[in-house]
Amino acid sequence: MDYIDWIAIGFLLAILELFAPGIYMVWFGFAALLLSGILYFVPMTLTTQLLIFCGLSVVSIVIGFKVYARFLKKEHMTRPRLNDMTAQLEGKRVRIVEPVEDGKTKVKVGDTVWLAHTEDDLKIGDEAVVVGAEKGVILIIRKK
Repeated sequence: MDYIDWIAIGFLLAILELFAPGIYMVWFGFAALLLSGILYFVPMTLTTQLLIFCGLSVVSIVIGFKVYARFLKKEHMTRPRLNDMTAQLEGKRVRIVEPVEDGKTKVKVGDTVWLAHTEDDLKIGDEAVVVGAEKGVILIIRKK
């Protein structure tokens, strides 16, 4: 195969990345583009090309995932509560909508009703503050 073929394969793999979930095809495309650069200067057999493509693929995937992991870690540090709804509710005021029985009740947050747990003596209509969550769905509330 000629270096032009590897350029086409590299761009095809990069375009296929748009239709495939995850980020992995782009690294194979990057390896194909690197191989085309090498092949432009050093002619080689198809077997050698395929072996070099495999090696470059492994290297580009390892480097790519390390870079991507660093990006994800930085993104997580800047917005740690992004996909954690209960964590986003901490500190919000809620209104009691059902009587407290055995420390369990329901509270209204915006236009949604959530299960809640409290140790305080609260009545229907009282305001409370969310201080945490249990099991990701039960809010822990305290008297305001």
